[in-house]
Amino acid sequence: MKVQQISTSSCQTAYQVGDYRVNLWVIAGKGEPCLAFDDHSFSERFPVKDKRWTSESWVPLGRYPHQDPDNMQGPTFDVLPDGEKTLINFVERNGPVHQTNKLRWTELVKAAGGLGYRGDGLINVRLVSRRIHDKANHSYGFMEADVTLHYFGRVLFSSPYCGRPDYEIMEKAGEWWKEYADFITPLVDSNRRCYYKLTDEEYQQFLSLMKRGFESKAFT
Repeated sequence: MKVQQISTSSCQTAYQVGDYRVNLWVIAGKGEPCLAFDDHSFSERFPVKDKRWTSESWVPLGRYPHQDPDNMQGPTFDVLPDGEKTLINFVERNGPVHQTNKLRWTELVKAAGGLGYRGDGLINVRLVSRRIHDKANHSYGFMEADVTLHYFGRVLFSSPYCGRPDYEIMEKAGEWWKEYADFITPLVDSNRRCYYKLTDEEYQQFLSLMKRGFESKAFT
């Protein structure tokens, strides 16, 4: 798998690894090397290998002491436990599920009528219901749920007394929000809130819910 540096700065370097762009950076002051795809997903930390990157001088200097300000080079894959091999292994392990996650997210956005769509479908969305009267707390609020590139979140009731909606609030929210909450809650509770963790059947159910939510104008 071909590895090529495509950009660099004082504490971060971007690599093209096969078909994927991967960012390598070090945590300022700690020197811990990290990897993630260019959309910040699947981030991993690794043990400190090169102590030149642990200096706290980065803050006042805007660079590390060993760096040449006239020929800036950020961390290279040499700071990783097994160098270039660690970088390639990261892509081999995470690339397929990253691609599944991205494709499923894009399809979900389109199913919801292009909600938040800006050409590449990589826009985080917060589903919001119509206004709901919370008689018990003498206030008004909205049902909300995050649907982002990386994960989907549980259904919450946003008001001065926000939290998980009770039965009465859920009844007022409408049938779609009840179905969505019933579907989403066990997935989030079992730490399966990423699209690639869903079975094909679960994903198709998710897709169907998003389509029906858009068509019935259950969310904005």
